[in-house]
Amino acid sequence: MDLKELKELRRECDHVIRAAEDWSPEFRKQRKLFKELTGIESSMQSNAEAYFKDLAGRVGKMVDWHGYAHELADKTVTVDAIDAARIAGAEKKYAVNISFGDNMVKEQTALTILITQDIIDAAAVGAQYGQVQVGIDLGVSNAVEWIQKAAIGSIGKQIPGITETTRNRIEQSIQTSLSTGEGINKAAERLRSVIEDPARAQTIAQTETVRAWGDGLIAYGKQAGAKSKKWNTSYEPCAACLANDLQGWIPFDEAFESGDDGTPQHPRCRCSLQVSLLAPESNPAPSAEKVAKLEKVKK
Repeated sequence: MDLKELKELRRECDHVIRAAEDWSPEFRKQRKLFKELTGIESSMQSNAEAYFKDLAGRVGKMVDWHGYAHELADKTVTVDAIDAARIAGAEKKYAVNISFGDNMVKEQTALTILITQDIIDAAAVGAQYGQVQVGIDLGVSNAVEWIQKAAIGSIGKQIPGITETTRNRIEQSIQTSLSTGEGINKAAERLRSVIEDPARAQTIAQTETVRAWGDGLIAYGKQAGAKSKKWNTSYEPCAACLANDLQGWIPFDEAFESGDDGTPQHPRCRCSLQVSLLAPESNPAPSAEKVAKLEKVKK
């Protein structure tokens, strides 16, 4: 078996593993597109991991370790004091300066460069799902301008929140190290492990692949003149996602009960969407089985 065959076998195994997870059944109805989507998710996860690995190697230089040593020796900074400063809206929570916040745009750009193609590809797959659902061929591909605009909009939703969470995780790591009395070496080690967290890269990939997919599907619906849309839950949905599903078909331009225009509703959400050229009242209502399921989840 040559290298090319090994890579293909690895991709196939990765797809099987990802496909076995809790996706909305609607995704699996289009096997070729679904396989493409799981491949995009895998690529985004690898790219997110690469970004966080690089950041983990740089983040130590963003911390004022002299100030950390001073605060550690002083023993006056506590988690309660830090939280009180945060609640009061203080920009500087404690004496340890962290320059990550000063480089937010730079970090957003670094992450954007790595995952932009994944987002465009996921949006294109979402639009292809819409094309299958509606039956109007709009020549969907990742080179189409309106798909790229949808992808850019998706990136605008994703990246600021991701980098803000990263800043919060850095601050929380320093807070934890101070409150537990860790020395500089131990605090730096903790910080690196917090940043280079493979579980976070996985969460980002799972969530943002579905977000871009949904944005692409909605963009297709607008181009095709869709009049309604529907939320479809995964097998083990939360109450909010089930409530969206129970609405059945709603006007295309309206938000679902959760306030979302489309998927995902929460991190790692694998719910899907459908769009239709028919008015909401012309599509079938939710089944009695789904109504009963929501009531069970609420209890």
